[in-house]
Amino acid sequence: MCCAPRASLRDTRLFKKALLSFFGLGLARGGGTLTSAAVCLLFHLSQWTLLPLAVLGVVGLLLCPKEPHDPRWVTTDEVAGQCVALLPLAWLKTDFWSIVVAFVLFRFFDVVKPPPIKALQRFANPWGVYADDVVAGGFAAALTYAFILLSR
Repeated sequence: MCCAPRASLRDTRLFKKALLSFFGLGLARGGGTLTSAAVCLLFHLSQWTLLPLAVLGVVGLLLCPKEPHDPRWVTTDEVAGQCVALLPLAWLKTDFWSIVVAFVLFRFFDVVKPPPIKALQRFANPWGVYADDVVAGGFAAALTYAFILLSR
């Protein structure tokens, strides 16, 4: 035998589910909030984690199941949105509380979904699953940036 055994279809599905659920956090109750908190914690430990987390968000978009609604267990969309919310903090000297502000604002916009964020959910494909979170992250990023500037 010259080659390694092939991964079974079951193993591939488990790996895909682990990635899309941010290593199982999406399977728990409040998975979106847990995932966003984990992203913030990783960012707090090292701002360099933002790049691989953003890449994971893009990979999640490519692997996202084509369902007519947002599967609750898929939380890589929260990873992508929270990364957008944290983006201004990557270039500014910030403290822990700035990360908390970015987290709270992102979760607010992601849960409440004010217009135009709510309208983005109507797309019944992975783009619709991700678009509302990325735009919610953009709103949170803008307000977090304003908060930081006003608090200096």
